[in-house]
Amino acid sequence: MIVNQELIKMVGSNTLFKGIPKDFLKTFVRPKNYFGVKEGTIIYSKGDESSDLYLIVEGEVKIKFCEKNKVEHRFITDFF
Repeated sequence: MIVNQELIKMVGSNTLFKGIPKDFLKTFVRPKNYFGVKEGTIIYSKGDESSDLYLIVEGEVKIKFCEKNKVEHRFITDFF
C-alpha cells in the first residue's frame, strides 16, 4: 500500500499539480482515494456519467475515440 508521503510526491509530479506546495497537497491527498487498475481495464466509456477527475500517477491511459468509420487512439500520462 502506498503511504501518504509517497502519494503526495506522485500527485505533486502530475502536470495538474506541478508547483503546488506539498503542505497544500497534504490537505486533500489520501491513500484511500488511490486505486490501481490492470492493463486493458475500461475505466470510462462514452455516454457514462462521471463527475470524477482521474490523475495518472504511474503509467498511462489509452483513450479510444470512435467517430463513424474513424478510430483514433491517444495516450494520456497526466489526467483526464
